[in-house]
Amino acid sequence: MGSHALHDEKAAEGVKRGARQEVLGIVRCIRLWLSIVVGALIVRSAAGLLRRTRNLCLSALIEAVWDQVRAVELKQVNRVLIQPHWRNDCDQPLP
Repeated sequence: MGSHALHDEKAAEGVKRGARQEVLGIVRCIRLWLSIVVGALIVRSAAGLLRRTRNLCLSALIEAVWDQVRAVELKQVNRVLIQPHWRNDCDQPLP
């Protein structure tokens, strides 16, 4: 009877150890997945900011051409930013 109890304890320890290893593996996978998702969100956000910056620069350059000046000044940038579609806080991706 004593050897069966010892065998059962070793088997239970083995099961616990295996379960711990599986949980640690799952936690590692979740951490990796979260780092990938967060990284993708940061890259997407940066791409949106770069797109908005590019569009603002191009619009200000067009305003400078219309004003027939060689340098973009604050008045051209302000004229672009007054337009309603620049008042949105969110940047919609292009289709």
